[in-house]
Order: sequence, then structure tokens, then C-alpha cells
Amino acid sequence: MESPLEVKLSGFNVDVDGLKEAEYILEKEDFSERERYEVLHILRNLTPETISASAARISKDPRPINELRKDARKDVKKARESNKAIIFAMGHKSIAEHAFFNFAITGGKITEIYKNGREFCDSKRNPGIFF
Repeated sequence: MESPLEVKLSGFNVDVDGLKEAEYILEKEDFSERERYEVLHILRNLTPETISASAARISKDPRPINELRKDARKDVKKARESNKAIIFAMGHKSIAEHAFFNFAITGGKITEIYKNGREFCDSKRNPGIFF
């Protein structure tokens, strides 16, 4: 009997500077409760959306990309709203190419999964997904 198809998010790209900020705090001998919450905030807000939002701003904002990424990490809600406006309202879909997601697909017939995945990628012309 065939098991049901299941798709789970297994990974995505994150801003390495955010990881470095968290690592810097955690490498201290002793860190405060405030710093603990800061690390939790950093880790909970590591998302590909901040990378794509900062990439969208680079053509209009003279600041270095690392500063744009830091601003986006500080306000993920604003980054999401910016992405939504740029991608859907303005039609500039190229910034979405900066976000990558990995999925674990189980169950179903593997040949059908790959066939459908390839067809989907071909229809979207998404160079970031390979089978």
C-alpha cells in the first residue's frame, strides 16, 4: 500500500551575519538574560525574507548590503511587507530568487514526485531548484 504524500520544510537560507551575531553572544563565558533573549530574537528571525528584502533595496539605498541586511533582520515584519509589495504589487519577482527553501518529500510514488517537481520547475523557470 502506498503511503500518503507528505511535504515538510527541511531548510532554508539564512543571513550569515545574523548567525555570527548570535554566536558572538553565546561564546561569552557568561551572558545576561537580556543577551539570551537577544539571541533568541536573532535565531527566531533568521529567514530568507530578510535577504530578498535587502537585495531589493540595494539599487535605491547607498548603504552597504550588510547594513541593509541588518536593518531587515531587525524588522522582519517590515521586510515581509516590502517583499510582498515589490513582488506582487510592483511585479519585480527577481528578488524572490534570493530565497531558497528545501523540502523533504515522502510517501507517494517517487517517480511521480520527481516528474511533477520537474514539470513545476520548468513551468516556473526556477533555476534554484534541481532534481
